[in-house]
Amino acid sequence: MSELGNENNQVPQEQQPVSPQAPVQQPVQSGPLPNAPGAVGSLICGILGFFICGLIFGIIAIVLGNKAKQAIAAQPGEYGGAGMAQAGYIMGIISLVLWAIVVVLQIVIGVAGAAAN
Repeated sequence: MSELGNENNQVPQEQQPVSPQAPVQQPVQSGPLPNAPGAVGSLICGILGFFICGLIFGIIAIVLGNKAKQAIAAQPGEYGGAGMAQAGYIMGIISLVLWAIVVVLQIVIGVAGAAAN
């Protein structure tokens, strides 16, 4: 017998190859999640709606904010930006209402001015 093996030509226990380890799982994404599609657009349209044609930008902000909130609710671990979507949605509603009041007041003032003449 030799020192490297026994009668069956087996390698001693301390020299046997180690079995392969289980595959390492990829780490979960750390850091902020990407914004949901439409979240930033909703916020921008909501802000623009206060200053420029809120009847149009307000509606766009409401639609984009609603779609972004639905995407976040459907896949909560994949998308972020819920605050931006909510803020754009609310600013869209506010700008739509304010601009509607402005349009109604202009119509009322115009009718009253025409009736006074």
